[in-house]
Amino acid sequence: MSVFRGIVRGRGNWVRESEHIVLRLVSLAFSIGSAYAVRWFFEPLDAGDAIHYALFWVVAAGFGLLGFYLSRSLTHRMMSKEPIWAYAPIFLLVEFFEILCNYAKAVSAVAGGNVSWVIHAPAGQQVVMIFLTYIGWSILPLVSPAMAVADMDMTRRRNGETTLSHRPQAALPPVQRSQATQVQGQGQQPSKWGNPNPSPQVATKQAPPQQVQRPVQPQQQGGTANNVPLPGIVRPAPVSS
Repeated sequence: MSVFRGIVRGRGNWVRESEHIVLRLVSLAFSIGSAYAVRWFFEPLDAGDAIHYALFWVVAAGFGLLGFYLSRSLTHRMMSKEPIWAYAPIFLLVEFFEILCNYAKAVSAVAGGNVSWVIHAPAGQQVVMIFLTYIGWSILPLVSPAMAVADMDMTRRRNGETTLSHRPQAALPPVQRSQATQVQGQGQQPSKWGNPNPSPQVATKQAPPQQVQRPVQPQQQGGTANNVPLPGIVRPAPVSS
């Protein structure tokens, strides 16, 4: 609802404000189309049974939801550099079955003569048109996983999951730029005992310790220093008057 309030009030760009919700709705529509193809694939197995009729609708809805959520789950994990091997086999099976159902529906429509652009195509182009029709209807389930990349990228940016180090500091406000500098500088501040492993970029040359020169006391006349007679010299006694 906040998106629509921002559009009504004229705050910001209406394309940027509404692109995320529109992208999700369109991707969900493609997933529903793939689910309908799955339901059509199971239609010959109904055999007039009401339970089978409802059950195959549930199976088709399950395929559509799995394709929608697994594509976004895998994309988010790949962007976060997390393992995806537990989810990738399920996603591949779902996409393979959806492509198969769409291909079967395309073959049935073309063979039944219900595709007008194939019938009215020139004789030399009908084979090419049939092949392209099969390809076009078969890749419809792949549209939702392709749109999941843009969906998860916008979601991570709005939730602040992207790190500041991946963004240029010149594009940040001054306050955020200083915070980014402090975040990048953490772990390199020396302790009170000094940094045992300084970074080569921040290491500075230390000046050699200066030698302290002690003052040399002058020697006094008479061969004495600091009024201490030299050995072997007898100082004469003072003459009393």
